[in-house]
Amino acid sequence: MREFLIFGLAPALAVTLWLLWVSNTAIRKIERRWPRRLARLGALFAGLVALRILIPVFFGFLDSGTWLCPVCGAQEEESRYLGIVLSRGPPEEDEFSLSSAERYASWFQRSFHLAHDHAWIPVGCHGIGMSVMACSGTVEQSLFHASLPLVPDAGFARRLVEHLRDVSPELGWSLLRDFNRGWEGGPFRALVEGEHPPPQAFDDWLAEHPLWP
Repeated sequence: MREFLIFGLAPALAVTLWLLWVSNTAIRKIERRWPRRLARLGALFAGLVALRILIPVFFGFLDSGTWLCPVCGAQEEESRYLGIVLSRGPPEEDEFSLSSAERYASWFQRSFHLAHDHAWIPVGCHGIGMSVMACSGTVEQSLFHASLPLVPDAGFARRLVEHLRDVSPELGWSLLRDFNRGWEGGPFRALVEGEHPPPQAFDDWLAEHPLWP
């Protein structure tokens, strides 16, 4: 309720009051009483309609869910408004995603000393506004983070991590979603399932995925 009042009702009410003030400034110029009263009633009705529309619009900028740094595997539960972080906490992702991220983060700390800035991306389903759950625009069950600690060639794995570190957050998002297509089959899914694909399988995979180096 508090978030609704602060991020939904308050800005919507402020904009509505401003619109009513602008309308009233123009209505004052109407000299005849009844047309002026009717204009004010019309402006009031329009203001109520605008308020009803603006509340969900402003509140829709509130985004709550789990965020992942794709480079190091760190995860946080965050609430954001227009990209500004309002609160942070431990992640609430599903058990598979959490265990994969934790294993990857531990492997990253042991194996690499790559300086980087966290480039958070949304993972799993996010709450948007009052009741909307957005799942399609996120990365779910990242195959990259589930499989890379299992790659036998450390140099190959490092190439992929460094490439992900060096691209923009937007491209990094696309890279992870491209990697996730491997759940349909390929050497990285085989690693997660306990198999040992031959080295040539990874070279073939790179040839089929030009986004990766």
